[in-house]
Amino acid sequence: MREDYLASYAGDRFVESMAYVRSYPSDLPLLAERLGDIRTPVQIIAGRHDALVPPSNAEFLHARLAHSKLDFLETGHFTWEDGADDYLELTRSWIEAHRTARHGG
Repeated sequence: MREDYLASYAGDRFVESMAYVRSYPSDLPLLAERLGDIRTPVQIIAGRHDALVPPSNAEFLHARLAHSKLDFLETGHFTWEDGADDYLELTRSWIEAHRTARHGG
């Protein structure tokens, strides 16, 4: 698993991923017009102290996605690492809730 994670940022991939995030200010207004049409349930987990992708981004998405749930963890950008136990519990609860709803049980 760790090897896969490290490989995902090999070469210029990290720089490319940062360019993607830096495009948010110009791309989000275009996407905002379409977010209301998304009906898929979405769990948003964000770090309250994220210096790379500010919490306002999560709030922006939550306000526009009709079927979303927003949870902040007391972490920085790497919520899944720095708040692993809480992240796991939120993810597990979300999957279980929507598995039950999807399968009618």
